[in-house]
Amino acid sequence: MLLTLLSIKDPRCVDPVQRVLDWRPEWDEFHDLGFKALDVLAAVDTDESWSVIERAAEEDRRRVRDIAVSLLKRFRPGR
Repeated sequence: MLLTLLSIKDPRCVDPVQRVLDWRPEWDEFHDLGFKALDVLAAVDTDESWSVIERAAEEDRRRVRDIAVSLLKRFRPGR
C-alpha cells in the first residue's frame, strides 16, 4: 500500500500514512514501516505532510528520527 501511495502522491493520504508512521508492530523491529511512511510523506510534499515529518524528527525511535531529520535537512533546509 505505501509503495502505491508513494507513486500517487495524493495529499488525502497524509492522515492514514501518519497512522502507519505511529504504528509500532512487534514484528517491525527495524522500523521499516516508519521509513516507508516518511518516504510517502516527503513525496506528497504539502505543508501538512512536512508537519508530520517535523513531528517524527522528535521521535523516540532512532531510525525514524534520523530519517525524518535527514529529509528535513535535504528538502526543507530553512525550516
